[in-house]
Amino acid sequence: MSTIKKLWKVVLTHKMGAQAPSYFVETEYVAVKSKTTRDNKEVEMLKALKKAKKLTRLNDFPDDWIIAVVDTEKVWNPHRNKWWTKKEELK
Repeated sequence: MSTIKKLWKVVLTHKMGAQAPSYFVETEYVAVKSKTTRDNKEVEMLKALKKAKKLTRLNDFPDDWIIAVVDTEKVWNPHRNKWWTKKEELK
């Protein structure tokens, strides 16, 4: 089994439309081969959302603030020690 590290962007939006500064969250996940890619991504996204909610104080105001995570499609490349997009990985 291989461990996958992904980078997620956290977007905080007020119900009136204002946005708080965004930040990034890392997740580390072991892909289960018996699951589909979509199922693995959903589990990973839920982990990222849980971690994002733990890191922000705006989570105390759920009626006013919407917390969303966006996949940046960047994966940690241990050979180069930097974040790598999947498109670059295929080349």
